[in-house]
Amino acid sequence: MNMNKDFNIQNQFLNRVRKSKIVVTAHINDGRIFQGVITAFDNYSLLLKDKNSSTPILVFKHALLYIEAVDKGNELLGIGEEI
Repeated sequence: MNMNKDFNIQNQFLNRVRKSKIVVTAHINDGRIFQGVITAFDNYSLLLKDKNSSTPILVFKHALLYIEAVDKGNELLGIGEEI
């Protein structure tokens, strides 16, 4: 696989779940779990619209253990492959 500096699996995944409005589960270092839709992200944080709250949650990426898609569907096929 030809890895160029524009290839970023994290950005591919976050963009795909954001654009497709796929519900994700975010596991935080302190044990808390948030579930909702990612509405925006940058290099250091992401904005999560929690399904149980009307207020968006700003989550710093260094506090995340991992993010998983609740409804993976076909929208996540091809992530990690260069296009």
